[in-house]
Amino acid sequence: MAYCITANSPTEDAGKLTLFDLTTGHVLFSVRPRRFGADKIEFDEKHCQLVFKVSGGGEYRYGADGTILDEHTADDAFLNSSDYSAVILSAESMLKGDSTLLTPEKGQEILEALIRARRIGADMNPAWKPTALKVQGLAHEALSQVTEAIACYEEALSLNPKIGVKRKLDLLRKRAGMDTRKTAE
Repeated sequence: MAYCITANSPTEDAGKLTLFDLTTGHVLFSVRPRRFGADKIEFDEKHCQLVFKVSGGGEYRYGADGTILDEHTADDAFLNSSDYSAVILSAESMLKGDSTLLTPEKGQEILEALIRARRIGADMNPAWKPTALKVQGLAHEALSQVTEAIACYEEALSLNPKIGVKRKLDLLRKRAGMDTRKTAE
């Protein structure tokens, strides 16, 4: 078996994960996966699976048809990663996904992962800190922690005025009965 991951480009083949069976010369699958990222990729030839190992976070698998075998395992692998960018991007994807699947327990787990991601490096990186704060605000909002969400969005906006939370912040302030003029500055 062999795999190929294509780079981003303006073509239809961009961002694809393809698995080849070298003995038969066939493509087993070629998909544009919802999740990308691993420090190491291994083959499980017995089960015809690709095993993605995430730094400090565990592993997740793609089956022979190109689907992730267990989304929850993949979520956990990324949330527990030692790579703060993987934690932040995965958390954002989870928070923007199907909100009916987001339990209060999972929301709290995501929030704790984001706080850890900020502590292990995101806050020291000026390119990542606003994004980390924005996603942390999403987590607080999902947990109905409006005051905490507002604080995160305000700080994110102060660091990057184009972070994309101004309307959301104004709506939350209005809902909380706060002055919305702060974002007009």
